[in-house]
Amino acid sequence: MAQNQQNGGINRPRKRIYINQNLFKNPLEKVPGYDDKGCKLCNLTFENLEQKQNHLMEEIHLVRVTYHNNKNDLLKKIDGLKILVNGVLVEYNGRAEISIRENKVQESEVVLSNQIQSPLMLSKFFKLCQLKEVNVPQAEKNLELIIEQETSVHLKMTAQFHNLGAYLIPLVFKIKDGPEESDSKLLLKEVIYRTQSELMDKLAPLSPYKPLLRNISVEMAGTLVRYRKRSSVKNIFPIPIKLKQLVNANAIKKKGNEPSDDNEEWNKKMDLLKATLTDRNYDTKFQLLLHLEELQSEYEMLKYTINDDIVHFLQNGFFELQVPGLAEKRPSVLKGDIVYITIEGCEEYRFEGLVLRVLQESVEIDLPKKFQTLYRSGNKVTVHFTVNRFALEFYHKAVTEVVQCKATSILFPTLVENSFKLTKKLSPWRNKKIENNVEQQQAVTHIVNKTAFPSPYLIFGPPGTGKTVTLVEAIAQVWLLNPQKIDKQLVCSPTNSTADLLTVRILAAIPSVKIFRLYALSTDINKKHPDLPDKYCNIDRKEFYIPGSKELKEYDIIITTLVTAGRLTVLKPGWFSYLYIDECGQALEPEALIPVAGLLVCKKTPGQVYGQLILAGDPKQLGPIIQSPLSKSYGLELSLLERLMETSDLYKKHPSTKEYNKRYLTKLKKNFRSHEQILSVPNDLFYDKDLKSEGHSSLIERGIGWNKLPNKKFPLIFHGVVGIDERECSSPSYFNRQEIDRVIIYVENLLTNKLNGLRVKQEDLGIITPYSKQVQKISLALKTKSWNKVKVGTVEQFQGDERLIIIISTVRSSQEILEYDLKFKLGFLTNPKRFNVAVTRAKAILILIGNPNILNQDIHWKELIKFIHENGGTIGEGITR
Repeated sequence: MAQNQQNGGINRPRKRIYINQNLFKNPLEKVPGYDDKGCKLCNLTFENLEQKQNHLMEEIHLVRVTYHNNKNDLLKKIDGLKILVNGVLVEYNGRAEISIRENKVQESEVVLSNQIQSPLMLSKFFKLCQLKEVNVPQAEKNLELIIEQETSVHLKMTAQFHNLGAYLIPLVFKIKDGPEESDSKLLLKEVIYRTQSELMDKLAPLSPYKPLLRNISVEMAGTLVRYRKRSSVKNIFPIPIKLKQLVNANAIKKKGNEPSDDNEEWNKKMDLLKATLTDRNYDTKFQLLLHLEELQSEYEMLKYTINDDIVHFLQNGFFELQVPGLAEKRPSVLKGDIVYITIEGCEEYRFEGLVLRVLQESVEIDLPKKFQTLYRSGNKVTVHFTVNRFALEFYHKAVTEVVQCKATSILFPTLVENSFKLTKKLSPWRNKKIENNVEQQQAVTHIVNKTAFPSPYLIFGPPGTGKTVTLVEAIAQVWLLNPQKIDKQLVCSPTNSTADLLTVRILAAIPSVKIFRLYALSTDINKKHPDLPDKYCNIDRKEFYIPGSKELKEYDIIITTLVTAGRLTVLKPGWFSYLYIDECGQALEPEALIPVAGLLVCKKTPGQVYGQLILAGDPKQLGPIIQSPLSKSYGLELSLLERLMETSDLYKKHPSTKEYNKRYLTKLKKNFRSHEQILSVPNDLFYDKDLKSEGHSSLIERGIGWNKLPNKKFPLIFHGVVGIDERECSSPSYFNRQEIDRVIIYVENLLTNKLNGLRVKQEDLGIITPYSKQVQKISLALKTKSWNKVKVGTVEQFQGDERLIIIISTVRSSQEILEYDLKFKLGFLTNPKRFNVAVTRAKAILILIGNPNILNQDIHWKELIKFIHENGGTIGEGITR
């Protein structure tokens, strides 16, 4: 007798829909879905040859073969036949959707209505899935039901699901043109049961997804009327016209695929891109990479040209423009950006505008007086967004100057065969936690003594290992051991948030220090760190200003972003004895070189390095964001920190001792954030099992025993949810309501019940999801419960952050039972750095919600799910025990 197959283990989870999508990666010979042992299409095994042969002739098997091989053959119309599910007409290629509550019994009705003059016959119909939760009593029976003109046949379906999710039920109807006809037609209708709450019904798509058609617009014509407060400044390091022509012809129009054009000039460019980076090609290769990135950015910006819209005149004299997709950074618009606008009927002018404020869905723009004179309320306008070249020009300048300065010892460091001594005796530790941390002590000692000089010193700081604590201690020790304050220190980072945090921490460590936080003029003054008094910042009369060299020389320590550090070249080379770059792994290499060029190295003294460069970060976490596929493929995505660790022997583990050279690099190993089991998989995958969980037991053990843990001694959960990823309006970003439902259930339990006797605050929770639309939908759901203090964000927004409890919603799912290669569904979930950041934010509890059939296609997610499963932490759909 045929028996149901048993899927063993987490690696082959039991699908709750018709076919396990992993089964059809390779085309099956003979009959699809069949092998010598059984029929995978029908989930059967055979005891003998007779069973096999009989099954292959069964009608239900043949229908499943048709559904698998050519679903479109079952979607054809039958004239005059209408099918309704619960009173709603199902289009010939559409689906019926039924919303059902968890654990509730739902009765539904399928109606076949004959709208033609001759009778039709429903001889049989098939339910192709094997879900026991859905009962269709008349399925696979010989019905022979005649449907006369203007009459209907009613079929009943009953469903009850015990897990949130989306369940696809393919129904195939066998129809004849009349009782006397022998030929029949097969007609497919798919029903999706959405097991979700009433709240999720309200979060349905606002309108069906319809991609926004973007025409790549040509350059605006007309006389340029410049913005009144902006002088005409010639671009430096402009994109060569010839390169622009080559790229437009060979790369961008082919959507970033490597071109096959045999153009000699283009081949030379490709040879340069493919060449190993050396001191001889350093500037030319990076300039090409930067130009390619700028070209791609321009191309992307042109997609967001706004046509036939209006601007609104504000009482403050400025204009407001609605920008679709702004909340999702499509396009990415910042304060200080330039836009170009033409007025319909006045195309002889194009007006340059300055972005003053960026709101959730609109921007506030200042425009020339001539625009205000010509524009009439209701006039249509065309708006072009531009790429802000401010940072790009600093990048080009930096890579050019470091080559002119012959900064080889920084760019391509090699071992210097000289002895070094740790001559400087450190002061008592400002942070007492360092007293018991050998690696942190080692890093601080070697930084203060400049043991790597003239090469960079690297701090490899995995998640939660106290990288910032180490940097602050090193900065404090240099200051304390420098009574005359001769050794000036410059501290940089790619972001304002990191620079603010460093400033606050340094002030706490050495309150009497002369410290200066230098902000960019474009920074929103309202976003300045609340714990940072104005007296430590470049603020005058509630506005930012750029100080001169005389004022800058008054300070012992200056903290700023990498790009704004380009303003400091008013100081002479060698002014700073130490240059620290925190979160260096997030910065482009040219960006990291901005404070190096002109401050640590100088064109007048080529080859000389004036101060110790310290790079801190984690190359295993998120790096810089690159748009150009060519730039990404050929090195621009690699940070200076990561490139040095990959290519220089100074920063690699010794082949025999398996240890780093402490003269040049320290890897921090004590993790103070996470429970050891939360840390286990990323530690194995990314950190050579070097990390040790050293967090306070009262914090990291707080989740143990929680009543929702499948294993009360194991603080991780993988909750399988087989939902549907959706999109709405013109947004390409995905959301998954079934996963949101599960997120809300966990949040409610945590906030209403104590965790080991202690109340959980909203601030203790973090919800991470890779898609901005899922962030929006979860935020709306939380708002209905007045849970506004729970942080919800993308992986990028959580880098550097931590929470007591982290919930991850992975979003991507599929109900397409014919898709046997699901890797395309993962999108950027396949990025190992994004995975690493997401799963290392939690202190005490990590809850992962997703579709195991999708996630198991990626080696990193698969390893984590396997680990959780082996420790008894998996529940929900797609999980077998």
